[in-house]
Formats: sequence, C-alpha cells, structure tokens
Amino acid sequence: MKNEWKRLIAFFILGMFVGGVGINIKIGKHIDELIIVNQNLQEQLTNTEQELQQMYANLENKQSRVVSGIEIHVIFPEVDITKFEKSEVNLKIEHEVRSWLQVIQGEEVEKLNYTLIPQIIDERIVEVDNKKYKLKTKLIVILEKVRVYLEAVEIIEEKTTG
Repeated sequence: MKNEWKRLIAFFILGMFVGGVGINIKIGKHIDELIIVNQNLQEQLTNTEQELQQMYANLENKQSRVVSGIEIHVIFPEVDITKFEKSEVNLKIEHEVRSWLQVIQGEEVEKLNYTLIPQIIDERIVEVDNKKYKLKTKLIVILEKVRVYLEAVEIIEEKTTG
C-alpha cells in the first residue's frame, strides 16, 4: 500500500515537471516573438522621433522639401528561414541601411543625388547570426520620406575539405 502511494506521488511530480517543461516551451516561443516585436517598435520609435525633429527643423527654416525620413523594405527571394529569423534579419538589415543612408537625411529632395543610394547599398554584405546577406537595390522612391526597396540574398559559403 505504501509503495502504491509513493508511485502515485512520483507520477504526480513527474507529470508536474513534464507539464512545466511543456508550458516553458510554449511561452518561450511567444517571448521570442514579443522580443522581435519590441525591437521593431523601438526602431520605429527612434526613426519617427528623428523624422519629427527633421520636420520641426523644416518648419523653422521654411525651406524647400528636404529628406526627413528613410523607409526600408527588404525582400528575401527564395529563402528558407523561419518567420522569427526573417524578422531578426530584416530588423538588422533595416538598421544597417538606415545608418548608411543617414548622410542623405536633411538634403533637399530636388538636389539629392539619387544615384548615390544604390552605390551606398549595392553589393554590401550584412552578417546576422553567422549568416551573410548580400544587398541589391531594386527600387528607390524619393520624396520627403525616401523609400528603398532592396533584395537580401543569403551567401552560401562553400566549405573546403583539406
């Protein structure tokens, strides 16, 4: 009789552990998604604050139209990555490209040398989690908010046997 109670208590404790592990796995996925969403929102907030400051500067100067924001759209052709990895790579590439294009912010739209943008971005390589992505500009829309559509192709490095 004592052994049966010990066995029941052992199975009960084992069930609690298995249930706890299952809940941890399920919640872990949600936490990962929320971390990416949070990083994305922080990046958007930073960009929006910069755009707002640029708009205030434009209103004070009452000059012609100037570049006040940069919007990046990344396309992944035929990439076999998870939604989480895609979000992470997208966020890193957007951050890098924005930092490269900071030089055009504040420039007058009419005087902006639009040919510089592909020269700044094309053939550049961004590394995210030990994977390398080569960038190629597909389309640029130049207004007060410059929109850049670019393609990110994963570079597969061949392993040499020696």
